[in-house]
Amino acid sequence: MKETRIVECETTAGFFKLELHQDWSPNGYERAVHLFDIGFYDNTHFFRVVKNFLVQFGISYSHDRFLSKIANTPLEDDPQLNPPIPFDEGVVSFAGSGPNSRTSHLFIAYGPVKSFGKMLWETPIGTVIEGMDTVRNLYSEYGEKPEQGQIHKRGVHYIRTVFPKLDKIIHCSVEQDEVLEKGTEELKSDVAAGNQDSVKSKSELVKSDSKASDVISEIKKEDAGTVKSDVKSDAAGIQEKSRKADNRLGKSSSANDTVASQTGLDHLGFPIAAAIGVFLVIMCMLKRKRSKKTMNKTV
Repeated sequence: MKETRIVECETTAGFFKLELHQDWSPNGYERAVHLFDIGFYDNTHFFRVVKNFLVQFGISYSHDRFLSKIANTPLEDDPQLNPPIPFDEGVVSFAGSGPNSRTSHLFIAYGPVKSFGKMLWETPIGTVIEGMDTVRNLYSEYGEKPEQGQIHKRGVHYIRTVFPKLDKIIHCSVEQDEVLEKGTEELKSDVAAGNQDSVKSKSELVKSDSKASDVISEIKKEDAGTVKSDVKSDAAGIQEKSRKADNRLGKSSSANDTVASQTGLDHLGFPIAAAIGVFLVIMCMLKRKRSKKTMNKTV
């Protein structure tokens, strides 16, 4: 069964609907469906609108680390179909700048252009099936003047102050194709009935964006490791300070007591232990906050 998804978008110029095809461009399809589904394109501008050529969008203003990681991870090129899908009016494709360079930028063709589809990264992923008038009427007087580098650097403020008339996407939603919904229901029934062969064959139809999930899992693991390391480091520091304080007060503590105490707080009085515990939590929060600020500046 061929998988397709319907994407409905409301813009400042009106409504349009896309139909995306998994068999046209498997990698591109999964990335596009996932980005639309998580709201990546919401509130982004059509920053490149050239009559009789194309309209391009796909630069988010979000500083969300997960969105940025997913969107900026390059996609492997998909093979062109034979014969290739022609770039007629309304055909949707990822934009790229070289082999395996597709990330989040999409464009919609305004008409047949002979140069489209010559490169591996220009593989159609779908078409506009409703609202092509909306796409044609997007504000185009700025042409190619908006600089992508400045959009990345200055964000939405650059667009609002220099190119205030550009249209933007307000919100997009992804609907499952009827065939996919039917396949999902059949899969549930097969699972309940214990039909393993059928389950295996239908699982491919309803799989999620595995690449994006892997990226998210990787980030979560990195974050968990950082927090664990920070807490361990801070606990060790508190333990060392406690030991030195004990020595100054003439107290003695055995090596076994030190090993048994994970944070170095078990031999202190309750008020001191509580105060140090609060201090430890505050220090961890401050470290995480500083790390987040640094990341936002980098993005």
